[in-house]
Amino acid sequence: MNFEWNKKNIMLVSFLGLIILGSIIVINIRNPKTEKPVPSKIILLDNYSRFFTVSNCAQSYINYLAKKDANTLNLLLSEDYKIQNNINQNNVLNKLELLTGSDYSFSARKIYKEDLSKAIVKYYIYGYLRETMMDQYVKPTDYYLVIIMDTKHFTYSVIPDDGTLFKEAK
Repeated sequence: MNFEWNKKNIMLVSFLGLIILGSIIVINIRNPKTEKPVPSKIILLDNYSRFFTVSNCAQSYINYLAKKDANTLNLLLSEDYKIQNNINQNNVLNKLELLTGSDYSFSARKIYKEDLSKAIVKYYIYGYLRETMMDQYVKPTDYYLVIIMDTKHFTYSVIPDDGTLFKEAK
């Protein structure tokens, strides 16, 4: 059988191509792809840049806590945490465990991360909190925080922790 590219055959091939293309489009419209959820996997943070970024977020929270800055603390606390603990602008300082001194340093030791979505990451932080005083050594204490970071909008929120969430993350 000898095939010729005449007007009739070109129309036939074009018509079949359009039918196949139309079928593919209809199938894709009727069955849209659903975004697969990111599996919840908690791993040790090994990105040094992100480690120091998260550590600085924790240090900022501790500085506001030491200064007893109720406005900023109310902004930094996670909305879920505020709802759970019935925290508002008026009682934020009464509900948090305040620091007695005025100047503190925080040194993060371990940070675990959990991807909640493509842009939201939850960090479980363990570190040493130490009051800085002139000519005195103050023994550091263990300190735990959870920071939820939105990498798309460059924002974060804080959940104070007593170590239970960090130990669950291990």
